Amino acid sequence: MTVDGVSQVGAEGVRRLRASLNEVGVAISDHLPSPMNQFLVASITSNIEHLTRDADFIDRFERLQGREDAYVQALDAKVAQTRAVIVWSGGKLSQNYVNRLRAAYAALDPGMRVDADRNQDVPRTIAGDALPDHLAAQGLDQERIHPEAVREVRRLLAGFVGDRITVHVPPDTALIRPPAELRFPEGAVAYRATAQPKSVTFPGAHAAPTYLVLVTIGHGGRGGTTFFPPAGGLVPQVIAQGLPAARQAALCVPLQCFPQDGVREWQAVRGWSPNITAVSIPTLDESHDAEMSAWVEENLHDTVQNWFYTL
Repeated sequence: MTVDGVSQVGAEGVRRLRASLNEVGVAISDHLPSPMNQFLVASITSNIEHLTRDADFIDRFERLQGREDAYVQALDAKVAQTRAVIVWSGGKLSQNYVNRLRAAYAALDPGMRVDADRNQDVPRTIAGDALPDHLAAQGLDQERIHPEAVREVRRLLAGFVGDRITVHVPPDTALIRPPAELRFPEGAVAYRATAQPKSVTFPGAHAAPTYLVLVTIGHGGRGGTTFFPPAGGLVPQVIAQGLPAARQAALCVPLQCFPQDGVREWQAVRGWSPNITAVSIPTLDESHDAEMSAWVEENLHDTVQNWFYTL
């Protein structure tokens, strides 16, 4: 039937009912799997009409208070044992091209560099005869878009884990622009990648946490690889070996082209974390930066929150 006229278990209606219950002294959390929330959902879908101001209805919630508090405390304890790692793996241009573009970019007039993201002459100028203009433009665009995504991901994850976040970025030699122009989060650490053997390590990694949220941002390929200059495309099994292993569970979010290939390969990683959940953009083929940014804004928070509910 209904609770205060709400007859559907939708996010907005449930939020409104929680607010009404809090106003009459019911300390109901905003975690949908909690005992009080589950009772609220059952009440909406029952054959009885309820009002949040009715004493009998309030009493039934108050009898759940102990269980509600225990649920929230247990969830808070798991969040407190969680660290987050954000990795921007960088671009896909060969090191030879990056070297030429970086040198040409450094030689630009300072006024052109200030306006590099809007001035179409910049990619044309730094490309010269080395490579097509559109590849230089793509490299510059991604050195703007991907750091923006890193900052937004960090902001969202901080809502869960506070400052227990490590950000890894490409080494300076893999970038066209100087790091100061890219506005990396404070404390960002460059990864180390090698071509022979193909590997990547993440200096300054903390001891293995109980739970880990890992978000990678970069170029992906068929087979779930992520491109790390100068090593090239690395499969999740190799990437994981350079990261701290979550002792109990890890959530892996590969934001790249062929994201579902990345999801499949992260879920198949062995010898790292005993329980791996992988989630990303629901695209089977190539994804693009606008799609990635929209997915982060619209889905990352709920993805992390729902993962905590499964622990």
